[in-house]
Amino acid sequence: MNKRVPGYGTDQIGEYLSSYIEESASSNKPFFAVAAPVAPHNSLGVNYPNNGTKFPYPLPKKEYEGLFQDLELPQSPNFNPENRTGVNAIWQLERLDEGNVGHLREFYRMRQRTLKSVDDMIETIVQKLDAEGVLDNTYIIYTSDNGYHIGNHRLQAGKLQCFEEDINIPFIVRGPGVAKNQIWDLVTGHIDVAPTILELAGVEIDPAWQLDGTAISFPLENQFDYFRNLERRGDSSHLEFWGPFRQEGMFGQVNVDDNINLNIYKALRIQGDGYNLM
Repeated sequence: MNKRVPGYGTDQIGEYLSSYIEESASSNKPFFAVAAPVAPHNSLGVNYPNNGTKFPYPLPKKEYEGLFQDLELPQSPNFNPENRTGVNAIWQLERLDEGNVGHLREFYRMRQRTLKSVDDMIETIVQKLDAEGVLDNTYIIYTSDNGYHIGNHRLQAGKLQCFEEDINIPFIVRGPGVAKNQIWDLVTGHIDVAPTILELAGVEIDPAWQLDGTAISFPLENQFDYFRNLERRGDSSHLEFWGPFRQEGMFGQVNVDDNINLNIYKALRIQGDGYNLM
């Protein structure tokens, strides 16, 4: 498919994928597609609107620039706490002043403005699946690669820590036989996505493939087998990150201290009835 669509990147992805769905549906063969927009990432390389900073604001579509003028930055109990939290680089952070909080508020609004285009993209894709007559026979998975903190634990905007804001992400599935409005409370990880998709597609997983993850058996219309999932998966999943300490936005800094530049953690995420630990 060589179709080129000018315009905002998230819109382009929706149009590309619509063309792919149209071609694939006409072939009467199973198909798989991924839509991975840049939004709501910051606009690296774009001098808008805070020229000169290392991590500029996310860049929304022009028609959405004026949205959410009164939207407030969520402030959980760990937002800009009076007492220091965390360890290493995080322990050294000073409390955010009003100017910094104001910047993060606008950073958050800009993220939401870019996500408005993601909503449009999803609508475009779902409508195309429906128009081609394959919506009711298609699994749609909505997820992300990471979470995001913004002001939590005195941190600037970012995603590289082992706090809940960074590691807890959505995993929403719609498709044939999937129970509606059910919440599945299990510990899973990115390594489980591939075997889950293969199982949904009816593909028998060959042990020789040595897949790291385990398929997620989420609630079906006629099945809510929590214990079968626990037997397959256990109650824990690993977390691991290797990289620098880095913050985004106008007040972000690459390093707090050259001696603690590394931000490395390896842990187990353990969750079950009455316990929720890392």
